[in-house]
Amino acid sequence: MNNPKKILTTLDGFLHNEMRLILYGRAALVLGYTNTPLEYGATMDVDAILPRIEMPAIERNDDF
Repeated sequence: MNNPKKILTTLDGFLHNEMRLILYGRAALVLGYTNTPLEYGATMDVDAILPRIEMPAIERNDDF
């Protein structure tokens, strides 16, 4: 398992409701495509875009 998958699997374990994340960067590449360079899976973070319109709900969500 690569780091982005570990990070998102851990986050998913805390969430009680569905949540939308728009991923970008190395995490998005390693999770969305096959045969990406191995070092992409070694990234220590997941970059995500949180839509402004959803921010009030995200800020109220103690799970996140």
